[in-house]
Amino acid sequence: MKGVPEFPSASSESEAIAEDLSSFSPDEAEPEVSVEAPLPPPVESRVRRKNWFFPIWTLIWLMLLGASGAVGVHAFLTLTRVAPPPNCQQDVARLEEDAQLYCTELASQGGDLNRTVKGLTIVNRWPKDHPRYTEARRLMTRWSGSVLLMARQKAAQDDLKNAITIAQRIPAGSPLHREAQGTIALWKQDLDQGEAIYTKAIAALKKQDFRRASEQAQVLARLSGSQWPRRARSLRQLIQSDEKAWDKLQEAQALADTQAPDLISEAIALAQSIGAKSYVRSPAQESIARWSRTLLQIATDQLQAKEFEVAIATARRIPPKSALGDEAQQFIRVCQAEQLMTTDARFSKPLPEQIWVVGTALIVANTVERTNPLYNLVQPQISDWKKQLEDLKRLQFASSIASFGNISAYQWAIDQASAITPDRPRRTLSQTLIAQWRKEIQRREDMPLLERARQLAAQGTPNQIQAAIKEARKVPIGRALRIEAQTEIAKWNRQLEILEDQPILNQARALAKQSKYLDAIQKAEEIAPNRALHAQAQTLISGWAEQIRVVEDRSILNEANLLASYREYNAAISAASRIGEGRPLYWEAQTAISEWQASLQVSQTPVPPPEPISPSPSPEDVNIPAPVPPASPDPNAP
Repeated sequence: MKGVPEFPSASSESEAIAEDLSSFSPDEAEPEVSVEAPLPPPVESRVRRKNWFFPIWTLIWLMLLGASGAVGVHAFLTLTRVAPPPNCQQDVARLEEDAQLYCTELASQGGDLNRTVKGLTIVNRWPKDHPRYTEARRLMTRWSGSVLLMARQKAAQDDLKNAITIAQRIPAGSPLHREAQGTIALWKQDLDQGEAIYTKAIAALKKQDFRRASEQAQVLARLSGSQWPRRARSLRQLIQSDEKAWDKLQEAQALADTQAPDLISEAIALAQSIGAKSYVRSPAQESIARWSRTLLQIATDQLQAKEFEVAIATARRIPPKSALGDEAQQFIRVCQAEQLMTTDARFSKPLPEQIWVVGTALIVANTVERTNPLYNLVQPQISDWKKQLEDLKRLQFASSIASFGNISAYQWAIDQASAITPDRPRRTLSQTLIAQWRKEIQRREDMPLLERARQLAAQGTPNQIQAAIKEARKVPIGRALRIEAQTEIAKWNRQLEILEDQPILNQARALAKQSKYLDAIQKAEEIAPNRALHAQAQTLISGWAEQIRVVEDRSILNEANLLASYREYNAAISAASRIGEGRPLYWEAQTAISEWQASLQVSQTPVPPPEPISPSPSPEDVNIPAPVPPASPDPNAP
């Protein structure tokens, strides 16, 4: 290899060393001994020099041999080692020229548009005298072809805009620049023509000119290129969808023309169902705003007629997210405040809720603009609402004090509420609360009397119950606990009557157990009407009277059964018939009568003569059919 020094191989060196060692002779190493020379050293001395000489030279040669081999191996590995590839993930502009070509080629093969264009731009700036210029021009052609191929792929996907953008990135110095510009011109011409037709179709669609839009879709479908027929099909689908949406909007308009709030609400819901991507959506939104204004006007008329619930219901038909949604919510709050302050409903709502409604109405009233139809409606009410809010706050404060629940707190609350003069808007409410608090004071004053009466009545004796009634009657008429006291007195009077009449009822039951029903009835009738046990006594009397009638009817029925046993059916029927309708044994007697009547009928029916016996056929007449015997008479026939 050029530039690499040639070193002898390890085998040649070994052969040379071996040859030198073989040619070496110990005898030749000794000088010739002449007669005049001194005597040689003894044999032992020569042997010691020979043994020392051989190891030294062998070690030296082995060291030289190992060093030369190591140098050769190192030089071989150095010259044959492959350099690592450049890092193509970093910016191409920061790489060396060879690395730029290498990385751009990789990007071109991998379809990396940005890196390919970056490499093209860098190489395009190399001058003609650059050492790698010829190779760079060859690579630029290939790289530009890759970029143009990417652009054509976008065009094949009906994405001409991106195709043009990609093709325009091929630099002017590229060998394929002219071809790219020609392709771009064709694409632009195709794109401009198709986009112009598509724009006309969309413009017609926005005006709901569906016939004109369909004509443009047909023209678009006849253009060359695969993208336009597909876009024409999408356009026709859009036209069909918008035609249906337009029909839906016309149907909604017909509903809204009735001026009926429920039908207008249905029209708004129908218009809202039109998709956001439809070009009919814009006129639908305009119609929704117009119909919402109609609903708000209807609700305003209802409010002026004091039809508060109807007005609120009408305003709630306006979609909250529509253009009039906020205005409708303002109207509802004002309407609720007006309802609260002009009807009896203000007394049924808690004070905090009334304060919130009136306060909210005031805030809304102060924010209503002059152009709002509510302005003239709420302005005259603002002064009155402010007074009502002041009164409500005072009453809420008084109610908070009264919530402590003692007589002093109620009296202090009454003093606060009494400060609301008759000319104030909440005078009636303040008087209502004052009456409630006074009743609470009366309850706490009279409750000890009623509690003592209950303690006496709990002992259950007649004397203690009478004492309890006397104590409860101390609650004066017109006081808060008067009705409750009277209720307890009535209960205790009933308890006294039970204690007094229960022995009478027990005696009557004892007589009834001895079947002395008449005596039991007379005893139970001693309980007078309007007494606690009178109804119970009457029930027992009815049962005992029934038992008396059963005994009476049973004797009659027994007599009839005795007569029937002797076949005296007529007499038995006559006896049982004395048990009239409504008597306890009436149905039992009727059943027996029916049985006896049937037995009487059977006894009076004549017995028919016996049937003649037919002679048995002889064996000779076995094939002759036997005569049919006459039918037997009906035993039930007369």
